[in-house]
Amino acid sequence: DGSSKDPRVNEVLAAFQNASQVRSWHEERWEEYLQYYMGDQWLENEAGDMPRTTLNFCFSTIETEIPILTDQRPIFQANGVNDPDLELEEDLNFIFKDLMMRADFDSKLPGLLRMGAIYGTSFLYPYWDKEADGGLGNVRFKAVPPWYIFPDPSARGVDGAKRIFYADFMDIEQVRAMYPDKAKEIKPGTPKPLERLYSYRQ
Repeated sequence: DGSSKDPRVNEVLAAFQNASQVRSWHEERWEEYLQYYMGDQWLENEAGDMPRTTLNFCFSTIETEIPILTDQRPIFQANGVNDPDLELEEDLNFIFKDLMMRADFDSKLPGLLRMGAIYGTSFLYPYWDKEADGGLGNVRFKAVPPWYIFPDPSARGVDGAKRIFYADFMDIEQVRAMYPDKAKEIKPGTPKPLERLYSYRQ
């Protein structure tokens, strides 16, 4: 059942399971939204040898809008609130701009917008890549579908959330190599929604 002798592990597991159960209401709709985007919404009602009877305007509309939305690079602006420091703000804005260029943010933006258009929401996941910049390390970004995010069900927004889970697929042998003392206890999981929905990233 996944329980552990460590109460902290059980607490986190229970919170994750609760978030997953509450979020299942959205998953049904996300499946439907993706099917409309891919033109598969009525496949179960169509004979295999029959031509498509509808045109997929969802796909063409979204793909037409993305180049328009990415025509100009987004600007991340640092502004002081209580005690503005213009010199510090200028330095931070320079750092933001340099960071976005180094992290190749422009290549992540179309995927982020595409998922937002399909599902109604998407997430930008910042992480530290220790191998970046010749081993010096740097921040990197990844566009994450909502399938991978499990927010606190009691929160009304990200700022008020006690915890937000980010769950991704990993090869089971890779996980066992990361935790060799628990290798025998690690079992493969089964995706809840369709595998192709989880694997759809861009």
